[in-house]
Amino acid sequence: MRRLTIGLLGLFLAVGCTHYTLTKEQCEAGDWKGIGQSDGNQGLASAPRLVKHEEACGKHNIRVDNAAYLTGWNAGVKTYCTPSNGYNEGTNGYTYQRVCPANLEPGFLAEYEKGRKIFTVRARHQKLVSRLHDVEDDLARARLTLAKAKNSVERENATYEINKLEREKGDIDREMRLFETKHVDTLID
Repeated sequence: MRRLTIGLLGLFLAVGCTHYTLTKEQCEAGDWKGIGQSDGNQGLASAPRLVKHEEACGKHNIRVDNAAYLTGWNAGVKTYCTPSNGYNEGTNGYTYQRVCPANLEPGFLAEYEKGRKIFTVRARHQKLVSRLHDVEDDLARARLTLAKAKNSVERENATYEINKLEREKGDIDREMRLFETKHVDTLID
């Protein structure tokens, strides 16, 4: 029972964090197939992960069962390399580590690329929105500066800054409308 609990804990930790280090207990439990499957499920490249596991367990003089790990990893990577997961990975902006077997990679990559395009469009839109908010904040500060101006030079400088920021805001608004019109389907989904 303890071994199952530790194995499930290891699987949970592996799913939750791609850069975790195995604990002494996980190394002792030796669920290499489960650990490999978890790494494969996440699309993590087997060689670097195996090195990390060997380093972590080597500190406790525990050897990794490479064959069991790779058996689990091969099963896990098949779960990872589905078209629907490729789409999800792409829309979330994750980097594909080139782990899919040749027979599964075309379907995974086709959907990954579709998802990646959506991610790119949404990221660009978010950048425009962020830029617009920054300019609006700068504009509010410039108006406050104008309201507090004590002489004609301060009023002239503040007015110049306000005019410049209003032009920039107009440019961003136009760019955003064009962008949203072009990518309306992607932004709505």
